[in-house]
Amino acid sequence: MTQPTRLLLILLALILLPNVQAQPVTNIRPLWDSPRNDTSSIWLERSTKQSQDSSHNLYQQAKRLNQQQRYQESADLLERLLMFEAQYPGARQLYQQTLKQLEQQLTGAMPQQTQISNHWQWQRKIGISLGGGSNLNKAPLEKSVTLTLPEQKLDVILDKKQQPQAGLGEETLLFINAARRITPDQNLSFSAQLQHRVTEKHNYTDYLRFNTASVFQQRLNSGDQAGIALFTDILQYDNEERFYMLNLLGRYSWHNNSDCQPHLGLDWQWQHQKDTALYDMIYSGISVAAECRWHNDYYKFSLNGGREWTLNERPGGDQWRIRASLEQRWRLHWLFQDDQLSSYLDITYQKDINRYSALLDNGSVRNMVRFNVVGQYRWPLYRSPEQHWWGKLKVGWEQQHSNLELFEYRAFDAWIGIEVIW
Repeated sequence: MTQPTRLLLILLALILLPNVQAQPVTNIRPLWDSPRNDTSSIWLERSTKQSQDSSHNLYQQAKRLNQQQRYQESADLLERLLMFEAQYPGARQLYQQTLKQLEQQLTGAMPQQTQISNHWQWQRKIGISLGGGSNLNKAPLEKSVTLTLPEQKLDVILDKKQQPQAGLGEETLLFINAARRITPDQNLSFSAQLQHRVTEKHNYTDYLRFNTASVFQQRLNSGDQAGIALFTDILQYDNEERFYMLNLLGRYSWHNNSDCQPHLGLDWQWQHQKDTALYDMIYSGISVAAECRWHNDYYKFSLNGGREWTLNERPGGDQWRIRASLEQRWRLHWLFQDDQLSSYLDITYQKDINRYSALLDNGSVRNMVRFNVVGQYRWPLYRSPEQHWWGKLKVGWEQQHSNLELFEYRAFDAWIGIEVIW
């Protein structure tokens, strides 16, 4: 373990003191679970009578827990109530509302207006992971590239720095978020995240990444919701190459009473590389998505498509891009109480407008298909009203196919670590 990691662990111990008082924020991606109080399960075990009084007590207790944003406990009580009295007035409606609020709390989606207080709510997170990968720098699959010269083909061996770099390393993550309700129908949130990876290799294997997000959401009179988000991203690799990215997203969500909610949006992106304008570009496209919730499980399908415009004469010129993704999150209660399993599948297709290079496949137009699969298992280590400690194991596989062998690669990585949310 490196010296920075040791210092970070010391800082972690100093920060997370028992007297820390924090308000839960529900629109944060890292917070997958809400705190559960043992008194809730004890009270459930004792509530076995099916009388009108016990049903009333269950409903009122669940309603209070919902107002306190303790959605998991509220859902447990409502499930018990519906087993006793399926037609109890308001119980089913409150149960459906609680499940949606719980899933937004688990996934970090834009929250319902009732979930954010009029005061600023803060959330912090620190994570440390150890692991490694088979191709940390996403280098070409083959160690040599065939050049198509006018009269012959020539195989050129890539420099060792340009070949796949396999090795071990550590990742550190710091995250902070602030959110508040401006009016009963308007929400505002800000977040910042710092990621650092250090490995035993070099050249596009290590990086420092800083990104921010600003999100504004408006609920309309119809019950539909509209939102706009601005993301900034700065990525610097160990070889001093630095990239700047700016993303502007607009989203519209229809309100309905079904288990799935449709979304429609517009995406805009700007990218620049330090010390060179060759790869500067602007992207614009559309996005359609559907989020579905069944009990405590969450599924999301999205489809994005658009065009990337180059600001300079880069190889290949402009580019078309289509991406489809499927995301799911399950609450297992498998090896531990409230353990969770999530997975993410992403398929991206890209095609240039012009030829990439006359030296590659006789000047063919480049096209690429990339597959990315990520699985993550999380389990609770320690919980208190102020802090949540989680263990996590993440495994990822990524492969890109292309008609130009220079752009084909395959990578596998696995990381295990802990994270603290407070």
